[in-house]
Amino acid sequence: MAEGLVSPQLALELIAELSNQAAGAPSVQELLERALALAIEIVPGCEQAGISVLKGGRIDTPASVGDLAAQCDKIQERNGAGPCITALLDADTYRIDDLNTDDRWPSFAAEASVLGLRSMYACRLATPRDRLAALNLYSTRPHSFTDVSEALANAYATHVGLALSNIDKELNLRAAMESRELIGQAMGILMERHRLAATQAFDLMVQASQVTNVKLRVVAEELVRTGTFPG
Repeated sequence: MAEGLVSPQLALELIAELSNQAAGAPSVQELLERALALAIEIVPGCEQAGISVLKGGRIDTPASVGDLAAQCDKIQERNGAGPCITALLDADTYRIDDLNTDDRWPSFAAEASVLGLRSMYACRLATPRDRLAALNLYSTRPHSFTDVSEALANAYATHVGLALSNIDKELNLRAAMESRELIGQAMGILMERHRLAATQAFDLMVQASQVTNVKLRVVAEELVRTGTFPG
């Protein structure tokens, strides 16, 4: 299928498909790769796509589809400047109609134009509070992105962000449940070994965590694995 050449109805179906895929995606990486592949199908003018993420003060490019997208994302990551970085930080959208005449990001343009980039669209994703991300869409042709492209890209970016948030919540919940089970096992060991009540066993683990400056989950993991507290 040619990039972005889908009917409005099919575009909506593909957007809905992303939400369904999010439930079955085993990792954030796979979800991102699927999302980018769908973006190329949905957004008119888009040939390649990537995602930039800012977390903990560090910019990263966890996924891309196409060599041009990967290289352009890396240029912006390395220089700390470019349309996707600006979109990410300003919570805004930026369109380059012709890289050869656009003067807003000269260092990025100088490198990206050599690679064959001519037009681009970037918009921020709605993501969890500790992470900022931007969807980056690329084309080797000038004036590839239209107002329709922008509208579809923005709508799609909302769904990608929501899918990411849902995966984050699921991973956090899964981690919490695993920690709870592990702590319960460790408490059981202490209760049986020292004939303690549940609250006494838990207090003993908390005390070990504070003394060793180790997280409670790590204390529990060490106790279950070795039968002793860390340190």
